[in-house]
Amino acid sequence: MEKLVFNETNDAIYKLQLNDSDIVLEFDLLDMNLLSRMLKATENLEHIDEKYQKLAEENEKNTNKIEKIKNQIKLDEQYAKEMRENLDSFLGEGMCQKIFGNKERYGQYNRFMGALAPHFEKMNFDVKKAKKQIIEQLKQQEENDVM
Repeated sequence: MEKLVFNETNDAIYKLQLNDSDIVLEFDLLDMNLLSRMLKATENLEHIDEKYQKLAEENEKNTNKIEKIKNQIKLDEQYAKEMRENLDSFLGEGMCQKIFGNKERYGQYNRFMGALAPHFEKMNFDVKKAKKQIIEQLKQQEENDVM
């Protein structure tokens, strides 16, 4: 039986080493979905955080202290899970475990994406421009669908 070995060499890889660890993030700058995944992850992080804040505020109104603590623990666990899954959808499955381990600190995912922002600029990611381009593409698609 013949074997197909597909090894696409790519010089357009942006590599980031995290702190002094052996963890290296790689971004394929020719991946047509990279920008879309980054935008989606960023927007999802904001949405998840807003939802968390709202639910945490509602929980603060609970007068039963034990119930309030139980609800907050559940909320924190769900929030962390959603944030981790969202970031993994962008960075790659299991990357959050490599980066953060089992630690869950409020805002760690948002701070991490903030730390990546200067590198997105170096990769020539212009989020505002990208959003405008996506909107334009969607408008063109809609116009073509109407015709």
